Amino acid sequence: MVITTSKEAILAVPKEYRDGSLAIGVSRWLTIRHIVLPQAFPGIITGAVLAISQAV
Repeated sequence: MVITTSKEAILAVPKEYRDGSLAIGVSRWLTIRHIVLPQAFPGIITGAVLAISQAV
């Protein structure tokens, strides 16, 4: 469940953010680290909380 919600949260980040970052010369890793992950973080945390609540 955590993997699925994390994947969906990452895919929900607009493609324009990635393209814009790459267009100004930022590396792919830094784009993921500084643009994509901060935007996807709330969805990832939500998935983790839901998984923990199901386990309990």
